[in-house]
Amino acid sequence: MNDKVKLFVLAGIFFLAITGFYFLLMRNAGQTDSSQIEKASVSQGGKTVKKTEVSKDADLHEIYLAGGCFWGVEEYFSRVPGVTDAVSGYANGRGETTKYELINQTGHAETVHVTYDAKQISLKEILLHYFRIINPTSKNKQGNDVGTQYRTGVYYTDDKDLEVINQVFDEVAKKYDQPLAVEKENLKNFVVAEDYHQDYLKKKIKWLLSYQCQSGCLSRHRCQQIS
Repeated sequence: MNDKVKLFVLAGIFFLAITGFYFLLMRNAGQTDSSQIEKASVSQGGKTVKKTEVSKDADLHEIYLAGGCFWGVEEYFSRVPGVTDAVSGYANGRGETTKYELINQTGHAETVHVTYDAKQISLKEILLHYFRIINPTSKNKQGNDVGTQYRTGVYYTDDKDLEVINQVFDEVAKKYDQPLAVEKENLKNFVVAEDYHQDYLKKKIKWLLSYQCQSGCLSRHRCQQIS
């Protein structure tokens, strides 16, 4: 097997792994029996949603959501209409600085800073989206990711948001026999993650599609659509 074929095989395997992860994320987002969550959530449908533009009269608010690995959480919320920005980082650990290799020591949780326009989507809808994509009764574990850095949590900066947060927590708790393992705290600190973590899934999929175009695996028409 020559080097070109080996590279093609490895790229294909990696592409299938990334797309498989994204498929599972979107599938799990719909595996809930809560009619309130299904009704309030905006249908994703696996479509690429144009990023919400920030208008001059936008009513911007923020919430910080820890839901296991932040790659999938960031990608999910970047597709929700009304969300203007989603940034991966590390929250509520010991100290104001950390990095990916140190979060086990500093106690930070992988967290996504979600900024949204309250005129287009409410905090309750944001939180209902959040509970669709996590297992809220699992402590320090989401999927195959295990450790305190993968704990779940809702971290707020405005005390006025606590009323809505408590309401959603109470509604979700009624759907489970076990107590929720989701932290509910004021944001203590947040460190923006390294550049390579930002838009991670988008960048990986784009790179793989670009490689397939260069190697002739995709049609010229499809490659023009991608570019």
